[in-house]
Amino acid sequence: MIWLGSQGRIQSAALGTLGALPVESPAISFELSKLLSLLLYPLSQALLLGVLALPALWLGRRRLAGCLLVLALGWLYLCSTAGFADYLVAALEDEYPPKALSATPAADAIVVLGGAVRGDTHLGTLGDMNEQADRLVHAAR
Repeated sequence: MIWLGSQGRIQSAALGTLGALPVESPAISFELSKLLSLLLYPLSQALLLGVLALPALWLGRRRLAGCLLVLALGWLYLCSTAGFADYLVAALEDEYPPKALSATPAADAIVVLGGAVRGDTHLGTLGDMNEQADRLVHAAR
């Protein structure tokens, strides 16, 4: 068992003190980091652009307000299309192509990441499988 001991040192039941952890104060608070992370979502970005269009409209800058609204709606539409989502996912998945089953080493256990079960509950007693249930089927083979 490993835990953080006194004076910022990592303690282990078997090994004793393993080393010191640097204790740093966070640059920004936890709450502020969570609030700022909301700005990464496309809906938040589109709403922010829409809110920025309101003062432009009040100041008589109709062209700027129109451009901001068109940009907000265009960005929201683009982010909601399957093609754009596939493009973003492909940029991540291209680095890790699927391997043939014959190319993988033998293992005693398999860890399947992803539950393939919907989060909401229904009246039935069996699990409600989602679209990713094929991972479990292939893992069970």
